[in-house]
Amino acid sequence: MGNMPSAMVNRDPPKVHRTLCGLRYDNQFAFASSKPEGLTTTCFNDVVLEPLATWVLLLVLLPLLAVTLKRRRSSSSTTSGLIHYRSAAYRNESKFSGRHTKWRTGLDVLYMLLVVAALLMNILQIVRLALANRGVGLLPFNLAGILIVLVLMHLRTSSPIAVSLTIVAFWSMLLTFTSVSLGGFSKLVGVEDRLGTEYLLSDEMIDVGVQVGLYAVFWIVEVVRLVKSVFAARSESRGNARLHELNNDSATMQDKEAAHAV
Repeated sequence: MGNMPSAMVNRDPPKVHRTLCGLRYDNQFAFASSKPEGLTTTCFNDVVLEPLATWVLLLVLLPLLAVTLKRRRSSSSTTSGLIHYRSAAYRNESKFSGRHTKWRTGLDVLYMLLVVAALLMNILQIVRLALANRGVGLLPFNLAGILIVLVLMHLRTSSPIAVSLTIVAFWSMLLTFTSVSLGGFSKLVGVEDRLGTEYLLSDEMIDVGVQVGLYAVFWIVEVVRLVKSVFAARSESRGNARLHELNNDSATMQDKEAAHAV
């Protein structure tokens, strides 16, 4: 396997390693070992660490989001739906109409395309790992997580803050866990370069590095969206409070006029 001595290649890894991680240098270590050099094994990263973001999304974040949206729906007439992008709709933009201005539509489409690019980068990594007989772990779960977030990005609800918080949390976890995985590759340089295989270590480092860069961009975009949603909600709340005061004042004036008329 590349420039690695044959004695260091574990050709008969434990069953769990063989099924999920194929033939890897660090199969000779325990599954949850901190070797080599204080880092988790690549098998642990691909089976547990990176897919953890999707597990949390499925088991924690989405149920919490569903409960939040159900409560908001019971107190609001706004229904959930998907955002529609229309080039001529910017003249009649409103908060829950699902219509965007031209510039915002362009940015949203660019964001969506970058998320699709991240999805394709994950697929590329999975395919190349399989071709190199290194196993794909549970990395395909990341595809499900990204697809779910892609749908959430286009979800129109009465609680955009809750949706944005869910997406920010997912990107934060995926960015953190994938960065840890990328750091682990640097410890394998010169140890398992995989020369002569279908997937060089340097190639995987580039692929995962691109993923980390995209996740960082997504995190920044969603944090900005979250801040804007918070400010918009506060402005709406103040506007509603002011409208309520005006209605009360108007009702009081009408009562006084009626009393004087009597």
